[in-house]
Amino acid sequence: MPTFSNLKDLEKYMNQQAKKAMSKGKNVKRAVVDEMIEKIDKNIYPKYDPKMYTRQTTDGGLTDPENFAMDETAEGVSIYSTREATDRSGQDVYALEIIEGHKEYSIEDTYGYGYEKPRHAVEPTREALRNSNKLTNAMKDDLKSVGLNIK
Repeated sequence: MPTFSNLKDLEKYMNQQAKKAMSKGKNVKRAVVDEMIEKIDKNIYPKYDPKMYTRQTTDGGLTDPENFAMDETAEGVSIYSTREATDRSGQDVYALEIIEGHKEYSIEDTYGYGYEKPRHAVEPTREALRNSNKLTNAMKDDLKSVGLNIK
């Protein structure tokens, strides 16, 4: 363990270790993905039953854990769904951008599904993680995985 002559250096080191733990560990990502899948299952899928297609769900769809990515950011990591869809302008975008109402659907709702109404999973995921110990416990496990002694 390195030694530090001031708190600023210690803080810098701890932030580096936290980023390393989140990017190399699997527990933080798993906690976020599991919570997001739960919110998709609760807030998105039940709003209508498609009649013209079968949802892919865990087989390439929104609740497929393989359709989530994690990127390093200045603050730590960003974890997001990579499931794509085409918006009204013909651009491929992340499906949740359309579902949550940030982009327009490429097809008008002629069947009366109501799918064009925003359905949210991202903010409910953030809220649930803020109000639980899941992320804290996952972070502790990831910090341990990079060799830090965490209680």
